[in-house]
Amino acid sequence: MTNVTTQTLWIKAEAKQPLLLSQHVNGSNNILTSMPYIPGSTLRGAFAEAWLKRHPGDQDIRFQKVFVAERAVFSNLYPVSKQAVASPSPAFGPIPQTAMSCKRFPGFGDTNEKHGVSDYLFRGCANTKETYRNHFKKCSHQFNTDSGTEHTIQCNTGLHNFSGYMESTSGQQRATNQVCSKRSLYTRSGVNSMIESVQTGLLYSLEVLEEGSMFFGSIKIHDDIDTSPLESISMLRVGTGNTRGMGKIGITLLNEASFLSPISLKNRLENLQEKARAAGLPVQEGSYWVTLNCHSQVILSDPWMRSRLEIYETDLESYGNDVKWKIENQMTRSVGIGGWNSLLGLPKEERMALAAGGVVLARAVGEKEAVIDALTALEQYGLGERLGEGFGQIIACHPFHIDFFPTFE
Repeated sequence: MTNVTTQTLWIKAEAKQPLLLSQHVNGSNNILTSMPYIPGSTLRGAFAEAWLKRHPGDQDIRFQKVFVAERAVFSNLYPVSKQAVASPSPAFGPIPQTAMSCKRFPGFGDTNEKHGVSDYLFRGCANTKETYRNHFKKCSHQFNTDSGTEHTIQCNTGLHNFSGYMESTSGQQRATNQVCSKRSLYTRSGVNSMIESVQTGLLYSLEVLEEGSMFFGSIKIHDDIDTSPLESISMLRVGTGNTRGMGKIGITLLNEASFLSPISLKNRLENLQEKARAAGLPVQEGSYWVTLNCHSQVILSDPWMRSRLEIYETDLESYGNDVKWKIENQMTRSVGIGGWNSLLGLPKEERMALAAGGVVLARAVGEKEAVIDALTALEQYGLGERLGEGFGQIIACHPFHIDFFPTFE
């Protein structure tokens, strides 16, 4: 794959009005709910609209490269708190689907109200240690039976998958918190299209994200493009209800240099090998355990242009000719992708995709530097279709799998 200049602009966004980011319209339901994040396709369209309003009729080479040739990748803006977005290099995004927590007291931490989160990445592999597999049968949190005493009892409640969005306020995954977008419910009167007036007895509700909600994401630009038109934009309109007091967000674009560098991919790869060895799996020179985490939905197609809900080794081969891939396990689920094309005034094609948070466990065989180069290219360019709209974003050897590896004896 050809090396090109890549620059990253980080985006901080704050809802100045309630937001309604609806992906599907269900005619049988009178409650229209909002997605908890701002999709990359919505963000891309909002930037294009704002650019053209500032420069009407001007679709120069910069605009063509950013929005037509898809030399810019607009990622999803995921919910974060104000504390996290103010810290350098915040860890944010969907919680991996390998996360498990107590069924009665789920959550990050180690208190009587939140019994912690563990990662079961290697549980489905053969030859894992029995103590590792047994860790996920019951919650091992210890309750104090009496204040001030050392007598404890174990929770022993079953574990279940733990989902949502996470953030870090200190730049380290151990300080991770689960993020829940605050919502409000608005009830409106329906309009009779025949008489263009309010229809008696016809009500519907809008579940919106509250004003003040914070989001974080990025724009990756794979070319030497002047980004000043993007950086000059400070306000966008997203979602529906723009004429009814909804949809305004304030944005701040920050240069990559203003954030601390994340943990290097080399260190992440090496740390993951240590966890695999601790789980009882073989670790050999020239063969590396790797994870591919879906930071956004991944759209794939088979030769007949039908949606494919599985990643193949052939999908990864173009990212490193000197690396051989073997997929060991896929912890993923499917999700529908729709939307609305405002320019054409038509709905977008309905597709099925791998949901954000999905995890693929694979073995990469080759020289360490070649494996790192392949994973770096995969993170930089993404996987699948509609990459410019933020789909197909991948994080290799996610720190979550290292930081939340279970402690067992």
